[in-house]
Amino acid sequence: MKNRDNAGLILALGVLAPLFAFVDARWITPLGIGMAVLALAYLIVTRRRPPLVWIPFLLGLAMVVWAGISVIWSITPEDTLVSTGKLAGNLLMASTLSGLALGISDDGARTVRNALRYGYPVWLSLLTLEILLKGPLSFYFWGFHWWGYGPFWLIGSMTATVLLVWPWLLTVPERRRVAAGAFVFVLLAFLGYRASALTLVVAMLVALACAMFCHWAPKARYLLVAGLAAFVLTAPYVVENLIPAEKLGAISATPNSFVHRTYIWRFVAQQIEAHPVLGRGHNSARSLPGGKMRAVDPTRGDLGQMVPLHPHQSALQIWVELGAVGAVIFAAFLAWAVSVAGRTRERSSVIPLGQAMTVIVLGMGSYGVWQSWWLNTIVITTSITIALMRTNGDQRPA
Repeated sequence: MKNRDNAGLILALGVLAPLFAFVDARWITPLGIGMAVLALAYLIVTRRRPPLVWIPFLLGLAMVVWAGISVIWSITPEDTLVSTGKLAGNLLMASTLSGLALGISDDGARTVRNALRYGYPVWLSLLTLEILLKGPLSFYFWGFHWWGYGPFWLIGSMTATVLLVWPWLLTVPERRRVAAGAFVFVLLAFLGYRASALTLVVAMLVALACAMFCHWAPKARYLLVAGLAAFVLTAPYVVENLIPAEKLGAISATPNSFVHRTYIWRFVAQQIEAHPVLGRGHNSARSLPGGKMRAVDPTRGDLGQMVPLHPHQSALQIWVELGAVGAVIFAAFLAWAVSVAGRTRERSSVIPLGQAMTVIVLGMGSYGVWQSWWLNTIVITTSITIALMRTNGDQRPA
């Protein structure tokens, strides 16, 4: 077996991400770490130096350094120090796996392609049965139905499944890609609705719309880049002044979870006003003063804590923890990612841009920006996309 084939085997392990997350979303973290360790060992043994994409690496390094410096004024210095170490590890993992994907051979990419081509439909079929029949797999393996524990049981697995659909489309013959994509997207939207993962459904549809529009009008990606950067930099003002939490609560069709998040976002935006430049310290959002108070809507009553673990909005979390400095770094990173993902005019350009926008919309509406399982899911799934784009005749990030 050629050495480069081993790179394909390592990246092919990422196809197992939805299965690992089905057991527990946190299981994606050891999967990502294991893949990174194997990748480093492979690169050392073969004496290969993987390509390094300097712009995102330097922006990531700037974020790590600023997060570490924030320990000086952090309201939770111990958490800040530990979390900064984890963030540095995630940067190393992302650089290693993306470098491995960028330098992969045609044979290695073929290994990844075949693993995803055949593995993804099998997993999607099992996930469909699990959701439609309300938990036969979880009952068989663990003796209980996940449905009884609430829809959040499947959120990690659903997230990995949605992010992997984009590179999976690259494994479908081009003449069948539109039909296959339409079928799978409709199925995923239905499964997301059944599992109460509405943010996933919205993210997927918004990402698809953005990717298709930018494909038909290539210059529109510059508007998308500018819009995203502007939103990140003005997020506290937008959230505090333009999202009416009480009015949304009075609309019966608005999900309780979304109403709750609007109260969370408004509270966090108000916290940002006190420390707009430096923030409160990396990973300190869960300890904000007043964060344990209850969010009470005049129509729906008690919705829960003002900040349960994290703000459920990546831009606001970075603002409140790392201030304007962190927000500028984050805006620059998103601008780079979207610009590079949508820069080719090939038909397959829809795929990296769609995946990037899915990640961004999910981050802006749901997950904590530093959650290990979330960062590992992003790194694993995007590395697979990079590897497959490598043999799809498209330009690679540089």
